[in-house]
Amino acid sequence: MAIRCSPASWCGRVSPIPLLDNAFTEIADWARAQALADAWDVHRLQRQLDRLAITYCPVLRHFLAGVHWSVLQVEYTTDVVFTRQADFHPLYEALTHPAIHAVKPDQVATCLGRKLTRGYQGELGNDFSTRIQGTRIKHSMGWAAIKLYDKFG
Repeated sequence: MAIRCSPASWCGRVSPIPLLDNAFTEIADWARAQALADAWDVHRLQRQLDRLAITYCPVLRHFLAGVHWSVLQVEYTTDVVFTRQADFHPLYEALTHPAIHAVKPDQVATCLGRKLTRGYQGELGNDFSTRIQGTRIKHSMGWAAIKLYDKFG
């Protein structure tokens, strides 16, 4: 059973904070927004998932140990918010061009808390893409990645 959960969408449901895709477009009260994020309770989520699992997979009632939930992917983000797009754009340009042209594989590995060895067989790379929502640069090593977005530029 696979379930996708986004604290951003949860905050959008419990508070009238405007949300577009998985990004807040306007936050009037930063302290309230942080309090909502801090109130996100993983144990409550586990209880809700247990109820869903029993509802949609009734055979689980016969397993006395219950269900074990594990996380396949976790994304930690640091959002830097600018009041005006015009203030952000020059900084974004100054960061993305060197990041795509000058960053080397061993630097990507170090940034992601890993070490690039001769025996490494996984995928390592970078990607710059333009999408409808904006642009993104991504450096990755296997499942680990670091990304920088200009989501609405």
